[in-house]
Amino acid sequence: VRRPSTVCSAQQALEHRPRVSATMRQKQVDEALERCFDGRKPSGKLKATLIGIDVLEFHHYHHLLLRYDLARRAATFTWHEKPTDKRILTAALEALAAGAGRDRSRPGAAAAAGSDDRGGTKRPRPPPSLPAESFSEERRSLGPRFDPISVARGEAIVDRGSRFLALLAYPVSTAAQAEAALTVLRAHAEVAGATHRITCYRAADGTEAMDDDGENRAGSSLRAALRRAQASGCVALVARWYGGVMIGKARFAHIQSRAQELLRSVGHTPGQPFAGQLAWSRAGAGRTLGESAAASSVPVAA
Repeated sequence: VRRPSTVCSAQQALEHRPRVSATMRQKQVDEALERCFDGRKPSGKLKATLIGIDVLEFHHYHHLLLRYDLARRAATFTWHEKPTDKRILTAALEALAAGAGRDRSRPGAAAAAGSDDRGGTKRPRPPPSLPAESFSEERRSLGPRFDPISVARGEAIVDRGSRFLALLAYPVSTAAQAEAALTVLRAHAEVAGATHRITCYRAADGTEAMDDDGENRAGSSLRAALRRAQASGCVALVARWYGGVMIGKARFAHIQSRAQELLRSVGHTPGQPFAGQLAWSRAGAGRTLGESAAASSVPVAA
């Protein structure tokens, strides 16, 4: 008598393995977020941690799936490789959008802070601020009509194959100088081959302009980021290399986050126009070569 084989194929094993229901997955995500906001240590394969005061990171095992700005209620980084990662990421975004962490003054947080010897509640030590991203900077000439500018390049991020990178030029005083700076940024080697070069400038004289470069509504999204940061006297360009997958509204979040992170990295102070790491007006008056300082009719800066 021939007995039936008990060996199953890999496909049959995948079909018969236990599946995690959407309800169970959402429960696991909610529990990870609750532990984070209550000040408890992360546990299990899903881990949520606070970086700084208003930045949350969500991991599946050692994979970073999400970085979320709690103050702006927006994702600044998303990533997934497998369908399971995507489902977890979606569940986390839905929980945060529904208000998770909006009220972080919970009893658990007070308990985590502990009590002092007099019976009062200790003030928790503020977490360290999120370190600024690295950036590179160079000086570029705009020709004889304008002063030179600084051009900064930020860090790139990749989401589902699409790559986003920001450039920033400053200081720019007028629309004419901003247009000259735009020409330099668009021709920059770092954005060569980009599918879209979204730009916006806000000159120190109050003029501003934007360009979608084929990415509908991207220019206004970049302008909103500069306005929110109260940035003026600068030109921003965010390049996108399309990766073959449509990522929806996430592209706007990446465009804004790249510009805002670069502004923060170069030390921009909200409300203060870029006046110049290249402030030639404070360099003092020059003189003809060979002329002594005493013979010069104007003082020479020390």
